[in-house]
Amino acid sequence: MIADPREVDKNPKRRADLPVGQKESRTGDVSCTTLKFFPMKLQVHSIHFDADQKLVTFLQKKINKLETFYDRLVDGEVFLRLNNEGAENKTVEIKLNAPGTQLFAIEKARSFEAAADQATDALRMQLKKLKTKIKNKKKKRSPVAQII
Repeated sequence: MIADPREVDKNPKRRADLPVGQKESRTGDVSCTTLKFFPMKLQVHSIHFDADQKLVTFLQKKINKLETFYDRLVDGEVFLRLNNEGAENKTVEIKLNAPGTQLFAIEKARSFEAAADQATDALRMQLKKLKTKIKNKKKKRSPVAQII
């Protein structure tokens, strides 16, 4: 009889309540959750607090939607910070790597979800701009270069 895959896993550093394909590491005040889904790898770093699993999956879904605009994203990192100033004290920084370029957005809001929405909207615009830039480069190539 085969047991639950989480019980078969011999890695003692992996939390049992994380789904298969995820691992968590802690260093001081920073906790990092690595999500391994096909095709893009996303790391979520929560600074000075532990991010809830619901927040991490929310971020994963939002960033996976960005792949509809540009499907060649390689990996990404998300930094979640709690600030001590004002009402908008939650900061989300998202860094995405694509071949030949790196996209970055930072937003502050009252909640991490609102900041993540704003940051993904900014990244969506950057991805659209990148895609049109790539298409324009392909159009400008000479016909001889396209044959080769």
